Amino acid sequence: MWSNIDYTETWSALEHAVNNGKVNSIGVSNFNPDQIERLLKCSHAPSVNQVECHPYFSQKKLLEWCNEHDIIVTAYSPLSNPQRRMSESLQLNLLEDPVVKNIAAKHNKSAGQIVLRWGIQRGTVVIPKASSEKHLKENFDILNFSLTEDEMSSLEALNRGQRFVDLPQDAHHPHYPF
Repeated sequence: MWSNIDYTETWSALEHAVNNGKVNSIGVSNFNPDQIERLLKCSHAPSVNQVECHPYFSQKKLLEWCNEHDIIVTAYSPLSNPQRRMSESLQLNLLEDPVVKNIAAKHNKSAGQIVLRWGIQRGTVVIPKASSEKHLKENFDILNFSLTEDEMSSLEALNRGQRFVDLPQDAHHPHYPF
């Protein structure tokens, strides 16, 4: 749910919290460069922008833009969240993609570990869901290997501009799509 209050007003209140030592950093979620540009005119720039990001929705241009402005990108749904499709007609499952599975086999890792490593290696912070202790441990076991340039390129080539997290409540927002 969103309101008609300009987000720069909310940002001003967050800046007040920083200035008073209540918080160290402030960030945004699902913001595009135009929205962030407005915040860059304020006293404190966002330290982070949290967005959906995975090989099927790589957000390459946004990542590059944020890097140029010293804004960390945090990837939610880094495994693409195939259980939550925008449309049931979409039959995409990143973790079953042959490219991902092939790279996983070469490294003796799971498809999920390959996708998370891709995110970390390209400079994003990944925040995967873990539904079990096994998955939690697996999610942490991604720092003991690296993907080659060719593997990174192969994963980047999977980009379809495909969101999996539907935001229908925001469809009429003046800045949608984010």
